[in-house]
Parts: sequence; C-alpha cells; structure tokens
Amino acid sequence: MTKNKKKVRALEGNLYDVLKFIFVFKQEHDYSPSIREMCAAIKTPAGGLLSNSVCRYNLVHLQKMGYLDFLPREARTVHLTPLGKAYMQAMSLPQRVVKARDNVAELLAEVDELVAA
Repeated sequence: MTKNKKKVRALEGNLYDVLKFIFVFKQEHDYSPSIREMCAAIKTPAGGLLSNSVCRYNLVHLQKMGYLDFLPREARTVHLTPLGKAYMQAMSLPQRVVKARDNVAELLAEVDELVAA
C-alpha cells in the first residue's frame, strides 16, 4: 500500500506571505497568530490589508496543500506541518544560494528530502 504523499508546490503571493508570517510569528512569540494579526500584517498586491475572509481562505488552501494545520473555530491553533516548516527553512536560505539554483524544481526536491528525513 502506497502512502498518499502531497507534491510540494512553489507558493506565490498571499499564500507565501501567510505561511511566512505564521512561521516568523511563531518563532518570535512561541504561540500562533490570530486571524486579525495576520490580516493587519499582510498586504494585498494592491497595497491594502487582507480581509478576514481572504485570510481564512488562504489558511484553508494552505491546509489542503499540506503546509499547515489548524482547528476550526478555535483561536490560535494554526501551526506549520513538517512540510510547511521544511518549505520555509528551504526558502530562508541565503538569497545567493537560492539564486544559484537552476530552477525551483531543484529547491522543491530538497524540501521533499527534508520532509522525508
């Protein structure tokens, strides 16, 4: 029986911003951010703030992709999964290392290896 493994995909826009904010916030505060804190900190491409519904949509989408998990209707329960942590650690590499890569697929393959370890 094969294990149902999610494929690692590059994140863009608000999805990356939300995941990065949660990652950094939890490192600094040792607890999860609230939806309102996320909305206040993350800007839309047009320069405005995220609404609660857009932020929630991004959380659900990241959960379906396997990057994070949370308990619905419970405050401050969002946390990164091992895949989400590995992705953020790989993306936090110095820019010169990331720029030296041939393509994003190579970086994502390394994330898969980190998660498997």
